[in-house]
Amino acid sequence: VRRPEIWDLVMKHPNVVLLERNFDMRDLEGKDLVICATDNRALHEVIKLETQKRSLLTNVADTPDLCDFYLCSIVKRGDLKIGISTNGKSPTLAKRMREYLNETLPDTAEMQTLLNNLKAVRDKLGGDFDYKVQKLNEITASWLEEKI
Repeated sequence: VRRPEIWDLVMKHPNVVLLERNFDMRDLEGKDLVICATDNRALHEVIKLETQKRSLLTNVADTPDLCDFYLCSIVKRGDLKIGISTNGKSPTLAKRMREYLNETLPDTAEMQTLLNNLKAVRDKLGGDFDYKVQKLNEITASWLEEKI
């Protein structure tokens, strides 16, 4: 079954090739990473067994027990990147959290200025590691208090 949202993504990304056919074990040849997203758990289990034999990292959509890794919902603001994961339990909650953070975090320019300033302060701070952590914690706590 051709899913419109998948087809739309394929059309927007010319490097993606959509093969409209059944899975074949040869599809795993030369791959480093596998993502399964069908509604067939039995097929996912077969693929997972084969990917384990081949030492391939595997993610099975909405099936945490078959995953070697989880996909995060990402929020980006310049050099700040926040990954949100529910370990496969609720991608919808991760999406909502991403939307919330996108609405509440400062814009990219403000966040980038903050990050650049924090790096400059960190580079100039003397003292040992614990002292630097303490000072940076104080600075970031005061910034956060201003935002709340």
